[in-house]
Amino acid sequence: MSGVGEGAHPAIPSAFALKSLSLLICAFFVLSACSLFNLREPEEPEEREGWEYPDEPHIVLDNLRNSYMTYNIGNYLECFDSTRFVFNADEDLLNGPRGYLYENWDFEKEKERTSALFNSLDLGSLYPILLNLSIDNADTFVDSVSFYVDYGLTVNISGGRTVEARGKSLFYIKKDPTGLWHIIRWDDFKTDTSALSWAEVKAGDY
Repeated sequence: MSGVGEGAHPAIPSAFALKSLSLLICAFFVLSACSLFNLREPEEPEEREGWEYPDEPHIVLDNLRNSYMTYNIGNYLECFDSTRFVFNADEDLLNGPRGYLYENWDFEKEKERTSALFNSLDLGSLYPILLNLSIDNADTFVDSVSFYVDYGLTVNISGGRTVEARGKSLFYIKKDPTGLWHIIRWDDFKTDTSALSWAEVKAGDY
């Protein structure tokens, strides 16, 4: 009669079987770890009032206008490339007796001057700031756009003073490696000698 005789030892798994078992165990743990990491869905970009993610160049100007109208300095500063931004006032201002107000105007100076402007607003007025932007022309390239913009700006300052400005600005807007657009250069032009320019309002030169 065939069979395992008394005293026979249990069969020892072969090296191949042990190796296969080890591979199966490793695969199980790898798959389990992957499933744990994939439980969370990718988070959607945070939505903010008056702000759109600038995946198109014209949205940058919408964000700039909305952040001005709501005097939201955080949203405003995100319109700019903080490492490359330059603001150029009208040449007559730069060469005038108060030209020092407009020299070396980079991102930090833009932050400083605009913060001061927003902090000076009469928040009790119906509209502390009114800003109208009208695109006059645009030059489009592969990863940059230049917008020629006519503007009208009204600012109600604490103490009951109203400041108005009108003129033209040229915005150079460039796409970054993430696909979002930011202002890298802003040239301001004083088109009416009887009116203030945007540069003068930002500099407090009124």
